[in-house]
Amino acid sequence: MPARGDVKSIPAILEALESIGPMSVEELCSHTGYSRATVGPAVAKLHGERRVYINRWIQPMAGAKRPTRVFGIGPYSNRKYTPVGQSESHRRYKARHGAKLALRAAPGLGVFGHMARQLTRSAA
Repeated sequence: MPARGDVKSIPAILEALESIGPMSVEELCSHTGYSRATVGPAVAKLHGERRVYINRWIQPMAGAKRPTRVFGIGPYSNRKYTPVGQSESHRRYKARHGAKLALRAAPGLGVFGHMARQLTRSAA
Protein backbone atom coordinates (compact mmCIF):
# COMPACT_ATOMS: atom_id res chain seq x y z
CA MET A 1 0.00 0.00 0.00
CA PRO A 2 1.46 3.41 -0.96
CA ALA A 3 2.31 5.98 1.68
CA ARG A 4 0.16 9.06 2.18
CA GLY A 5 0.66 11.54 -0.64
CA ASP A 6 2.93 9.11 -2.47
CA VAL A 7 4.42 10.74 -5.56
CA LYS A 8 3.88 7.51 -7.51
CA SER A 9 0.18 8.33 -7.58
CA ILE A 10 0.69 11.71 -9.28
CA PRO A 11 1.20 10.38 -12.84
CA ALA A 12 -1.89 8.16 -12.49
CA ILE A 13 -3.93 11.14 -11.27
CA LEU A 14 -2.77 13.38 -14.12
CA GLU A 15 -3.42 10.61 -16.66
CA ALA A 16 -6.95 10.09 -15.32
CA LEU A 17 -7.70 13.81 -15.46
CA GLU A 18 -6.34 14.04 -19.03
CA SER A 19 -8.20 11.03 -20.38
CA ILE A 20 -11.54 11.32 -18.53
CA GLY A 21 -11.79 15.00 -17.65
CA PRO A 22 -12.55 16.89 -14.43
CA MET A 23 -13.14 14.67 -11.38
CA SER A 24 -13.50 14.87 -7.62
CA VAL A 25 -11.06 13.21 -5.24
CA GLU A 26 -13.52 10.32 -4.71
CA GLU A 27 -13.79 9.76 -8.46
CA LEU A 28 -10.01 9.89 -8.79
CA CYS A 29 -9.76 7.24 -6.08
CA SER A 30 -12.06 4.89 -7.95
CA HIS A 31 -10.35 5.44 -11.32
CA THR A 32 -6.75 5.19 -10.11
CA GLY A 33 -7.19 2.50 -7.46
CA TYR A 34 -5.43 4.56 -4.80
CA SER A 35 -6.98 5.35 -1.42
CA ARG A 36 -8.32 8.76 -0.39
CA ALA A 37 -5.39 9.08 2.01
CA THR A 38 -3.06 8.84 -1.00
CA VAL A 39 -5.02 10.82 -3.59
CA GLY A 40 -6.03 13.73 -1.32
CA PRO A 41 -2.50 14.92 -0.45
CA ALA A 42 -1.29 14.25 -4.01
CA VAL A 43 -4.08 16.43 -5.46
CA ALA A 44 -3.32 19.10 -2.83
CA LYS A 45 0.33 19.04 -3.93
CA LEU A 46 -0.67 19.31 -7.61
CA HIS A 47 -3.06 22.14 -6.76
CA GLY A 48 -0.30 23.98 -4.88
CA GLU A 49 1.97 23.60 -7.91
CA ARG A 50 -0.87 24.92 -10.14
CA ARG A 51 -0.91 21.74 -12.22
CA VAL A 52 -4.59 21.18 -11.41
CA TYR A 53 -7.34 23.70 -10.69
CA ILE A 54 -10.85 23.69 -9.20
CA ASN A 55 -13.10 23.29 -12.22
CA ARG A 56 -16.38 23.48 -10.30
CA TRP A 57 -18.00 22.84 -6.94
CA ILE A 58 -20.71 20.29 -6.14
CA GLN A 59 -23.17 21.54 -3.54
CA PRO A 60 -23.38 19.42 -0.39
CA MET A 61 -26.31 17.04 -0.13
CA ALA A 62 -28.25 16.32 3.05
CA GLY A 63 -25.86 15.25 5.78
CA ALA A 64 -22.72 16.48 4.01
CA LYS A 65 -20.92 19.34 5.69
CA ARG A 66 -18.71 20.66 2.92
CA PRO A 67 -19.02 21.05 -0.85
CA THR A 68 -17.02 18.77 -3.14
CA ARG A 69 -14.28 20.20 -5.34
CA VAL A 70 -14.01 18.90 -8.90
CA PHE A 71 -10.46 19.22 -10.24
CA GLY A 72 -9.37 19.74 -13.82
CA ILE A 73 -5.90 19.64 -15.30
CA GLY A 74 -4.08 22.86 -16.17
CA PRO A 75 -2.87 26.15 -14.65
CA TYR A 76 -6.27 27.85 -14.92
CA SER A 77 -7.78 29.97 -12.17
CA ASN A 78 -9.97 28.30 -9.56
CA ARG A 79 -13.73 28.62 -9.50
CA LYS A 80 -15.05 30.46 -6.50
CA TYR A 81 -17.49 28.66 -4.24
CA THR A 82 -20.91 30.27 -4.04
CA PRO A 83 -23.08 28.77 -1.31
CA VAL A 84 -26.71 27.95 -1.97
CA GLY A 85 -29.07 30.71 -0.93
CA GLN A 86 -31.75 30.17 1.68
CA SER A 87 -34.58 30.09 -0.86
CA GLU A 88 -32.80 27.44 -2.95
CA SER A 89 -32.09 25.42 0.18
CA HIS A 90 -35.77 25.66 1.18
CA ARG A 91 -36.87 24.55 -2.31
CA ARG A 92 -34.60 21.50 -2.11
CA TYR A 93 -35.93 20.65 1.34
CA LYS A 94 -39.54 20.86 0.11
CA ALA A 95 -38.71 18.62 -2.85
CA ARG A 96 -37.14 15.98 -0.59
CA HIS A 97 -39.71 16.10 2.21
CA GLY A 98 -42.95 16.97 0.41
CA ALA A 99 -45.13 14.24 1.97
CA LYS A 100 -43.89 15.02 5.46
CA LEU A 101 -44.64 18.71 4.98
CA ALA A 102 -48.14 17.89 3.71
CA LEU A 103 -48.80 15.99 6.93
CA ARG A 104 -47.65 18.96 8.98
CA ALA A 105 -49.91 21.28 7.00
CA ALA A 106 -52.99 19.33 8.14
CA PRO A 107 -52.65 19.38 11.94
CA GLY A 108 -54.76 17.11 14.09
CA LEU A 109 -55.33 14.47 11.43
CA GLY A 110 -52.24 12.37 12.02
CA VAL A 111 -50.92 9.87 9.53
CA PHE A 112 -54.01 7.67 9.37
CA GLY A 113 -56.42 10.59 9.23
CA HIS A 114 -54.43 12.05 6.35
CA MET A 115 -54.49 8.71 4.51
CA ALA A 116 -58.26 8.39 5.08
CA ARG A 117 -58.77 11.91 3.72
CA GLN A 118 -56.80 11.04 0.57
CA LEU A 119 -58.82 7.84 0.10
CA THR A 120 -62.15 9.63 0.46
CA ARG A 121 -61.02 12.28 -2.06
CA SER A 122 -60.01 9.65 -4.60
CA ALA A 123 -63.27 7.68 -4.10
CA ALA A 124 -65.41 10.76 -4.70
